[in-house]
Amino acid sequence: MTREIKSLLEVRSNVQKVQVPNYQFNYLTRKQVADHLHICTMTVHNWTKCGILNPYRIGKRILYKADEVREAVEKMNGSPAK
Repeated sequence: MTREIKSLLEVRSNVQKVQVPNYQFNYLTRKQVADHLHICTMTVHNWTKCGILNPYRIGKRILYKADEVREAVEKMNGSPAK
């Protein structure tokens, strides 16, 4: 578990004031989240397991609310959520 925490802290230091663009749709796939945050999909998976991101199962797909992703990134960066 400590290896995962160290990995999260390392990734957190690499995510510098990343902005998630506003979408007309409220949900993003794991790939879309990873692309916009410039991280790999495995990191999105790890953040989900650690409770940083909240997944939603819609049919067979796992999706993330764009607003919640934005808030999680802002929380990690230390800036207030809008």
